[in-house]
Amino acid sequence: MQSGKTIAFVEQEIASSEQPALEFVLDGDVQLRQLEKTLAGEQHDAAWFERSSTSSLSMAMAHRRAPRNC
Repeated sequence: MQSGKTIAFVEQEIASSEQPALEFVLDGDVQLRQLEKTLAGEQHDAAWFERSSTSSLSMAMAHRRAPRNC
């Protein structure tokens, strides 16, 4: 290692759970989880999609493509 460089890490413990780490982290994004719940519910008209934030929709799509082996 080069002189003056430091290696650091953060360790945090959480309660034991069968929930995958990815799901635990995504549960912290309330807006994403609300959007997923809405999308899983009733049909939506075109105006609903226009009102929805593009970034939230992109996040939801990224979540669906994310690997599940975390």
